[in-house]
Amino acid sequence: MHVKGGIEGEMLHLPRKLLLSLLLTLGLFIVSCHKRSMGGGSSKNEAGAELNNPEIDPDESDGIFVGNGHSEGVDHKGFFLTSCQLEDQNIAICDLNSEYEGDIDLSLVNIVDDNGVVISADDLQIEFIGQDSNSQIKITAKEDIKIKSVLDSSNDQPVSLEKKKSSLGLSLAEVDEGSTQFPFLNLAKSARMWASQMPGMGWEDGSGLDLDENGYIRSLEVDQKAHLVFHILAEDYPVPFERLVVRYDGQGSISYDGFTKDEENSSDGKHILTLSSDAEKKNLVLTISSTNPDDYIRNISIVPEKYLDLYDKGEFFNPVWIEKIKVFKLFKFTEWMATDSSPLEKWEQRPVPSQLSFAFAPPGKSRGVPLELMVKLANRTNTDPWFNMPHLADSHFMSQFAQLVKESLNTNLTVYLEHSSHAWNRFSAQGSYGESAAIDRWGEVEHPQVQWHGMRTTQMCATWKSEWGADSLRVHCTLGTDRNWRNQEELALNCPSWVAEGHEACSHNIDSIGIDGHFDGYLHGGWDSDYTEAIRAWFSDADGGLSKAYEQLTDGRHLSEKGSLKELQDDYTHFKDVADRFGLELVAFSGGSQIRNAGTPVKDDNDFINFHLAVNRGEGIYNIISNNFDAWRDAGGSLFVHSVDISRAANSAHLGALEYLQQSSSPQWRAITDFNKDHECWWDRCK
Repeated sequence: MHVKGGIEGEMLHLPRKLLLSLLLTLGLFIVSCHKRSMGGGSSKNEAGAELNNPEIDPDESDGIFVGNGHSEGVDHKGFFLTSCQLEDQNIAICDLNSEYEGDIDLSLVNIVDDNGVVISADDLQIEFIGQDSNSQIKITAKEDIKIKSVLDSSNDQPVSLEKKKSSLGLSLAEVDEGSTQFPFLNLAKSARMWASQMPGMGWEDGSGLDLDENGYIRSLEVDQKAHLVFHILAEDYPVPFERLVVRYDGQGSISYDGFTKDEENSSDGKHILTLSSDAEKKNLVLTISSTNPDDYIRNISIVPEKYLDLYDKGEFFNPVWIEKIKVFKLFKFTEWMATDSSPLEKWEQRPVPSQLSFAFAPPGKSRGVPLELMVKLANRTNTDPWFNMPHLADSHFMSQFAQLVKESLNTNLTVYLEHSSHAWNRFSAQGSYGESAAIDRWGEVEHPQVQWHGMRTTQMCATWKSEWGADSLRVHCTLGTDRNWRNQEELALNCPSWVAEGHEACSHNIDSIGIDGHFDGYLHGGWDSDYTEAIRAWFSDADGGLSKAYEQLTDGRHLSEKGSLKELQDDYTHFKDVADRFGLELVAFSGGSQIRNAGTPVKDDNDFINFHLAVNRGEGIYNIISNNFDAWRDAGGSLFVHSVDISRAANSAHLGALEYLQQSSSPQWRAITDFNKDHECWWDRCK
């Protein structure tokens, strides 16, 4: 591979930075015309529009061009570009082909936007990057332009925008006022439902407040107040911001708890706030004490001052958070979609970006992060999304959801789908509904909610794949199953009651079986007092029982094997065998540490809470998580989704891989990022 031009190829021997400077100065990067290998003339872009393609002779031009890629007698080997990957929706990184024997001519590269139109050179910046001289090019379009494909005309073929080769998915923590994740620059988007207060009374449920369709207060009774808790400061965690800018439209009176207002620099519609010195462990609250019904307070944004310029340029997501999570292959949006017990049935009920908060439901809508923003995050980070379809969703909802994703998701990404979450569990809202609906349809059949779950999964998959048509290979449907309840997965896949109606088995249209990969080592003792007291005895060890805990997590040697890696390995093998018999993949829809004491007799025992925190935070958890990943891969599993990204330690001692946004690392975080970095995805559909 070489560069030709008026300096007879000696350019390659110049220092890289000097070379790049010369090329930029001389206007080298011409990215506007689509030149075919058989000459000039005109051709059409992906939208069918005519493109002007003048001949360019590098030896006769006034400027210096980097070859034309079609010199007579040159044996071309494919493209000079091998592959490209989206770093952001407007940024592509492309590898240069070391085996290419032609001339590099960047005027033969066309970057096409999402409308199929070749992007003008005026809207692009191209630079050489990479460890070796000129080993990669970085293509950056203007922020409002979305790159769809890169066309290298040295071989008249588009260079694919390559999938990520990383192997781990990441489940994103629930969006609420207590989150330490801070995914959004506008803190109002995570606010709790309004609370109402009358004079001399305490705070009450705000469901009776007069709200508009986006959750804003339209009117108040005399002397009534409405309180919005938009964040709860977490004990022992650093405060992520000290100054906020609150902006709003409308007329009324607003006050704050947890902040002092900078009166000198504030004005109507814009308040500058400084965190109070005594705000630690307090609720941060915006209170409306009056509002004009004809011009009520609305369009509230609460943005850290340091990010205000970024927010005003259209950025929605916290860049610090993006930087931490962007390396993972997939984001699972189960918590963001408020999947458990979701009331969503109609498309018109879905959450929309204009809502005040995604953590509560305004009239006629649902809580949860809007689909548009989940797709935007996936595109922004070049990451596959995992969506959970609500158990009540009708066929129109499914179709509209599928269409919107198809129209807006980057074309190099795969979408993963699951029907609800834990829908096999008859004690969950979705499982209870499935049981009742199945009995109404089929009568008293074997595990009705399991068969209903299988039926709804295959229906979901059929709808999506029909809507996606020729792109249906980018739709991956998984049947979520209970790892601790063997054989129910086969009942769901075979769904005899559905088949008796004349349909194919539910395994039709499904691509994988999904199980969890969680471990807890039974370190809560369950309901066995002997186990509980045995664990309590470890607390007096020199290391507080950590060594025994990690041994127990490995193979269950001190107590039961339940919840240990040894048990998980056996389960992985069983479910992989089932998946193979049905011709399906095996995925882990959630996995990692579930070392906690929720729902057990020791749920309020501080000694156990502190013990579980120590185990989750200790260096030994690194090996436990890493060994679990290795066991999964060795068993033949494919995608593994770790749960969750960032979450504070709750009373149950359960926490995320990171506990707060500013935390630089942790043993859990190192375990998942190291494995993700060191192991490219190994399963066939990913290669």
